[in-house]
Amino acid sequence: KALHNYIYDTVSKENTTTKTYLLFYGWMAQYLLRFSFIVLTTQATSKQANKSKTLLTDIDNRYLNNNTKEELRLFLSQVSSHPVEFTTFDFFTLDAHLITSAIIAGTTYLVILLQFR
Repeated sequence: KALHNYIYDTVSKENTTTKTYLLFYGWMAQYLLRFSFIVLTTQATSKQANKSKTLLTDIDNRYLNNNTKEELRLFLSQVSSHPVEFTTFDFFTLDAHLITSAIIAGTTYLVILLQFR
């Protein structure tokens, strides 16, 4: 709350051009942070799901009964055949490569715009 009040007080004292730039860059920073948090969270979740495959294969099955062993084998086959990944309507996979692709696309767009200027 204090940070919000500080930013609001700082922006309200500036002239309109500076205020517009500050609000625009603040808006961009907010949405870039949101995008990054969502993508990095989905990547970490996918990585942990893939880590469960190795944990399932490393479990010492000597002390488990046959029903539990069979359940573990079924779960391992399910996890192996259907990898955990997050997508946006099957268009993009949400992982760290999406962040780099977005940065590259934005940079390319800016270079093209600057060439026509």
